Amino acid sequence: MFRVTTAESHDPATLKVEGRLCGPWVGELEKTWLRLASEPGHPDVVADLSDVTFIDSRGCALLERMLQQGAELEAHELLPRFIIDEIKSRLAVR
Repeated sequence: MFRVTTAESHDPATLKVEGRLCGPWVGELEKTWLRLASEPGHPDVVADLSDVTFIDSRGCALLERMLQQGAELEAHELLPRFIIDEIKSRLAVR
């Protein structure tokens, strides 16, 4: 299961990501993120990963690219928080 919900009325716009971020779902998140980020008035995007239960290597690569391009990643659950911290650590070393 995978679902991405957009809350464009929030400032910044928010992507609520739920389920497993893997396989074809990585492309779905990427399309949604790129569409939202390219809309006028939404230069900043927050991805809420609190309800993500699994992230594969392609999902991690997308999240890293999102961070590099200015998206903010947040999570309240242990797994996604750990992965976000790992990605941020890798980016800080570069």
